[in-house]
Amino acid sequence: MSILSPGLGRHPVGWLTLAGLERLPEEGFDLIVCSQRGFEDPLDRRFRALAAEWRDVPAGLTDHDLAEWLRARDLDLLLEMGGHGEGGRVSCLRHRPAPVAVKWVGAQSATTGVPGVAWMLTDARETPAGFEPHYTEQLLRLPDGYVCYTPPPYARPPSRPCRP
Repeated sequence: MSILSPGLGRHPVGWLTLAGLERLPEEGFDLIVCSQRGFEDPLDRRFRALAAEWRDVPAGLTDHDLAEWLRARDLDLLLEMGGHGEGGRVSCLRHRPAPVAVKWVGAQSATTGVPGVAWMLTDARETPAGFEPHYTEQLLRLPDGYVCYTPPPYARPPSRPCRP
């Protein structure tokens, strides 16, 4: 499985995915990460520790070249976590670098519109029932939310909810 993202580290994508990826079974997953960040931070280092292979994608790499690099790794699944926003490379998926491409987190407010993206991980709050015609992807709604929040180490403990 590979991840393509410009936000693995101290970034909303990092905070919303790390806990889920850290809980993947050790057997059966070789995580290949294609990062577009170009710098390290404490959260980034936790992602790096999970990866069997890490690739910092050069800024000038074309979509075609990126897709070829991914294809050479004989991937089963590619998770795209950047979308069309903030340096995302979802457009490279039109070259179909993996048999299955899934959109998860990162500029996920609408369809990618990219023919090579088969699925979008979401939930009933993010993408309510009836929105399917607005997506080119099949919607895979997770039952309890589609993100796995990792709070920063300086975050205060949760307090009781306010009541009106």
